[in-house]
Amino acid sequence: MGAYHEYMRQLTHLAILLLSATIPVLGQPYIYSVQNGTDPSSGGVTFVTISGSTSGPTLAQGSIISIDGQYLGPDTLLQAPGLPLTTALPNNSTGTSVQITSGSTVYNASLLYASVYQVGAIMPSNVPLGAASVTVTVGGQVSGSLP
Repeated sequence: MGAYHEYMRQLTHLAILLLSATIPVLGQPYIYSVQNGTDPSSGGVTFVTISGSTSGPTLAQGSIISIDGQYLGPDTLLQAPGLPLTTALPNNSTGTSVQITSGSTVYNASLLYASVYQVGAIMPSNVPLGAASVTVTVGGQVSGSLP
């Protein structure tokens, strides 16, 4: 019986390890969507989908974007204190920040507000036209990129 119990204990530990590797950490930021009011036919920065197609949203440079998801900021809405806008809310290393990656270059978006389910930001005007991705960092934890 001793060897069987040891085998079952090890098997249980392995199952827990594998399961925990597939479930996002509670509180880790997760992005559902990124959008603005841009007409897709007008050009802009195209976010490439995971499959590699460019059917994702088109976001205009310098436009206000809305990022929806979970654990994107504090439980209560936090607004930018004023101008100039910062790239983190609150303006420290534990706050929410948004990064746009085009090629190998990362651009930090200026933030308007952050809450647990949504972040409002300004798409940097110097992001080149073409494919890009977005991530949100909260308290040092980085979301998966969208796409």
